[in-house]
Amino acid sequence: MTYGLNKQGKNYADLFTTLEHLCTSYIRPLKSVWMLDTEKSVDEVSAVALKVMDTDDTLFVTRLVNDKSGWLSKAHWDWLNSRL
Repeated sequence: MTYGLNKQGKNYADLFTTLEHLCTSYIRPLKSVWMLDTEKSVDEVSAVALKVMDTDDTLFVTRLVNDKSGWLSKAHWDWLNSRL
């Protein structure tokens, strides 16, 4: 999932805590990208995250499949590959 908190001075702590409680494990390969290991549906993740976000923020949640490419650290790839 990825998000954009659009108000100046927005407190990310509430969103971070919320996301951490949705999953058994997570990794953040980019500043606003979270990869969650969760049994929750994308709709459930979205609904919970939106409760701590403002109406002018943005959110994109998708389920990952094993068709990927990019430039990440070995630790990020290891985490991701062990879950797909």
